[in-house]
Amino acid sequence: KGGGDGGVLDPVGLAAAAAAETLTPWTAEFFPWFPPEPEDLADPFSAPPAFGPDVHRVIWVEAQTALARVHALTRQGRTRKAALLLESAHVSRELSEWIKRRVEAEIEASEALAAEAERCALDLEELITTDFKLEGAALV
Repeated sequence: KGGGDGGVLDPVGLAAAAAAETLTPWTAEFFPWFPPEPEDLADPFSAPPAFGPDVHRVIWVEAQTALARVHALTRQGRTRKAALLLESAHVSRELSEWIKRRVEAEIEASEALAAEAERCALDLEELITTDFKLEGAALV
């Protein structure tokens, strides 16, 4: 799926593959220049060759230069993507730890409320007259 690891979509790889697919046909290997046939040059009524070797060389150089840029941008994109993945994993771990601490604190507050209600009802044998309030993870 786009050259990603573990079945994850890789937009950098997809973009690089599309660019390479567009540029490769214009390289010397796939876009060669062939000199005109001698009989075509001898015919005064034949059209001159549309592109000479110099035009082809310019196209080859531009295609190779563009491919080199694509490869450099691909490396840079993958490096930045890896850094973002590391950062997002770090943030995710921090958030998970905070959620765990918050849930533990809320459980403690709920247990304190239950213990106080039990103390009033069973130990003191009286009605609960105190207004208890949970504010976040704190029993007030």
